[in-house]
Amino acid sequence: MQTRYFYNMCVLCASLLLQGQQSDVVVHRHVTPDLAVSIAHINRSLLKANKYETERAYNQSLVTFSGLFPQVHIATSFSKLKPGFLGSHATDININQLLFSFNGPLQDYAIDKKTIDIASAIELLNRDSVRFDTETSLLDLWNSNKREAPISALYMGATKRFSKAKGQNNVGFLNIAEWENEKALYAEDNAIVLSYHDEYASAESIFKRSLEQDTYSIDIQNTHFFVDDSIEKANKFPITYWQNNARIHRKELLIKDEEIEQAKYIKKKHKGTYLPSAFLFVNLLEPRSFIAPASGKRTSPLIWSAGIRFEWQFDSFAGVQQVAADESFVIEKIMEKHDIENSIKLDIQVIYHDMQESLKQLEAQKERTQAGEIAFNRAKKQFNVGIISYVDFQTAQQVWQQIQFDLNDIKVRTAQKYRELLFKAGYPDCH
Repeated sequence: MQTRYFYNMCVLCASLLLQGQQSDVVVHRHVTPDLAVSIAHINRSLLKANKYETERAYNQSLVTFSGLFPQVHIATSFSKLKPGFLGSHATDININQLLFSFNGPLQDYAIDKKTIDIASAIELLNRDSVRFDTETSLLDLWNSNKREAPISALYMGATKRFSKAKGQNNVGFLNIAEWENEKALYAEDNAIVLSYHDEYASAESIFKRSLEQDTYSIDIQNTHFFVDDSIEKANKFPITYWQNNARIHRKELLIKDEEIEQAKYIKKKHKGTYLPSAFLFVNLLEPRSFIAPASGKRTSPLIWSAGIRFEWQFDSFAGVQQVAADESFVIEKIMEKHDIENSIKLDIQVIYHDMQESLKQLEAQKERTQAGEIAFNRAKKQFNVGIISYVDFQTAQQVWQQIQFDLNDIKVRTAQKYRELLFKAGYPDCH
């Protein structure tokens, strides 16, 4: 079993060392965070679907708008009767032009325009979501990449420590409990090392999914600047700044505003049910009759009529009830907006204070990192002069690598909290 552990360690270490070379074969381009967001905005199927939905709503509005133009109906008929070959042929043309209506195409067109606005607002909301998902997955992958160094140090340290313990056990320096404890520690370290490959593969898959493209990897240096810039800006504004911007820029509120306006248009349209509509009409009729083959055809004079037609619709009290239902629908949308406003306020408060907590943890970790660097430099000097063994030096190096990763991990979490705060505030940096 020990041999199997050692074999697994060797395989994983080799894969870690070759990871950069393997990615060079697959990856065609390194992307910065901003470029990754741009690629995601172009590639994501969700956003493409949103564009088609907006286009569909626009075309539907044109269908409605066409009701404002003249409507022409042409009908022709032919009849024949034996004996005598008696028959007739007639062409009837009806032209109707809407003059005014309080419950017609103009009102429907106003409703359809709001449908377009809602679809556009949903697209903006999804663009924000795609941006946040891409930035989050990129930072997770970058952080996972940074973990490679402490994982390699853990592998080397665990291997050396277990080899030392094995030698001590062979000569009887360890009792059964101590030897079993060393094997358990080695198995734990082995599990951590082996699970890192799955963790990295998962983070990489999520990042590629956010871009919907496989041929990209992260620009490490630019992402480092991106993290530092996010941390620098994290404490720049008070909580009221984020709350005020969220009320202005959150797309969910924009969507609800459009839905409220649309509900009001629907209510207005149904209020016009009992009001008259006026149409200008022209009817043209040309009848022809056939008496017998020898007689030929006889054409009657063209018959036409023109005028203005008024229409009223009375449907008992159905229209009144419909208006009452529409009023309830408007109030429902207003209440939904208030609920979203309260949720946004809570989101901003929670994320802002989480970010402040991460900033305080970051300062504490910086102090621990300075102390860890001093301890590692001392251990390195002691190893160089022969005071400590190579195994002890490997342990010190492992601890130092882990401390550096812990600092980077808190930096990433703090940067992600700032990016989430931007997302929850509707990305005021874009306005």
